[in-house]
Amino acid sequence: MAPSPYYRIAMITNFFYPRLGGVEHHIWCLSQCLLGLGHKVIVITHDYSPANQRSRRVGVRVMSHGLKVYYLPYSPVVPGSITPINFQSIMPLLRHILLRERIEVVHGHAATSALAFEAMALAKLLGLPSTYTDHSLYDLDDVGGIHLSAATGFVLRTCVQGIICVSHACAENLCLRVGLHPAGCGGGPTVRVLPNAVDGLRFAPRHVPEESSDNSVVVVVLSRLVHRKGIPLLMRAIPVLCATHNNLRFTIGGGGPLLLDIREMIEMHGLQGRVSMLGPVESADVPVVLRSGHIFLNTSLTESFCMAILEASCIGLEVISTSVGGVREVLPENMVRLCEPTAIGVIDAVKWAVERIRRGEGMAPHERHAAVKQMYSWVDIAERTIVVYHATIKRQQDIERHRSKVNPVLERVAWYVNATLPVRVMGMPVPRPMGVFTICYALVVEVMFALWSYLAPADAVDVVPDFCARKSYCRGGRNKNGRMADIYEFGEDPSDQSTSKFSNRECEIVLKTDYA
Repeated sequence: MAPSPYYRIAMITNFFYPRLGGVEHHIWCLSQCLLGLGHKVIVITHDYSPANQRSRRVGVRVMSHGLKVYYLPYSPVVPGSITPINFQSIMPLLRHILLRERIEVVHGHAATSALAFEAMALAKLLGLPSTYTDHSLYDLDDVGGIHLSAATGFVLRTCVQGIICVSHACAENLCLRVGLHPAGCGGGPTVRVLPNAVDGLRFAPRHVPEESSDNSVVVVVLSRLVHRKGIPLLMRAIPVLCATHNNLRFTIGGGGPLLLDIREMIEMHGLQGRVSMLGPVESADVPVVLRSGHIFLNTSLTESFCMAILEASCIGLEVISTSVGGVREVLPENMVRLCEPTAIGVIDAVKWAVERIRRGEGMAPHERHAAVKQMYSWVDIAERTIVVYHATIKRQQDIERHRSKVNPVLERVAWYVNATLPVRVMGMPVPRPMGVFTICYALVVEVMFALWSYLAPADAVDVVPDFCARKSYCRGGRNKNGRMADIYEFGEDPSDQSTSKFSNRECEIVLKTDYA
């Protein structure tokens, strides 16, 4: 059977709006583009109960362009995650939603999202194909990384038919952690690399270069102020750079546990007039902050992709970044200066960029903007994701076609047992330390699923009719002339002369990357 041109897709994760970050931005942009391409997309996440707001975001919300979001009534134990192994309470609700919405593809995001892995395990029981996107790099030598990798590998080998990574470094890290062959050898899912993208319309350079009265050079830093973002390197580099360059200023935006440490560093060295602390930056203000600078500095100690340097380059800034993880894959060598993740490396790279700006060398902002727009497009990523869905569904159909006449429960148990045995990946032995615990957990899930299927049969679930809004076009996708543009903003079909109740600006709820 040929794959359907349109799918009902469920994006499931613990990281979504109003929580802001790179994973949330990725899911939002991808969902909006898939909606623009004609697919039905829903998002399932946990509730959001901010301490400084009265209302609790729980239940069903409909966002821009008909994106339906289910906020399940489960509060996070740690930020962005809920209690794992909650099959007795979460899975019945997930099963009801998947059946009610007639979901055809389950798409989980992020290795630390317990909700995503519960949903992919449930999709295996329901016979639905699952796709998983990995967004981060994890260590191979600490206790937390070992246990996370073991749980991730078990679910990916038994329940997932397709894997997406945002960079080649992320794909290599995932395959080494969980013991998968990237080409899908040995019966495992195939690992594909689909990067993030950028909205070229929002991150456009200023039309007229800003003239500074004191001819100063502004270095912009937008990041979460945590250790893994290299904030200690930044704190050691700023005093040295300010001492050697009298007209160098820093603008730092973001929030985190190291915010007070940076403020103490500023007071200790008397840099109140040289370093501006913006605090948490609203997503709508990120382009404005970037346009106020000349250099963008990223000091991360680990990154799988780093969308921030992509946005800064798109807006025309000179980009400096530590050479870690997947950062090397984001931009070509003539558009980014990579340095070692040390204070001396950061200092030398900033000095090089300052001299480069003073001499007027390098690419012009509009040339950088045009080059980034040519390389990255959210619509292109959405279309390539659909290709992954095609392959995922085809793999699931092959599994169903070649399924033996053995009881499906016993067959799944055999999958579980096989997933706990050691395996050799690219010639290296990789242990699978889940063992008996994982098999027991899977068997309990099987029993609970049989009980739910008996108490609430699938035929008794009231299905939701698909909402078909007025046909829209994607200004950044393929328009009526077949032209491919670069942004994910949507609007009404220009051939439709009827008047909309709301303007496009009023209907639009744009979720952008926040660095708080």
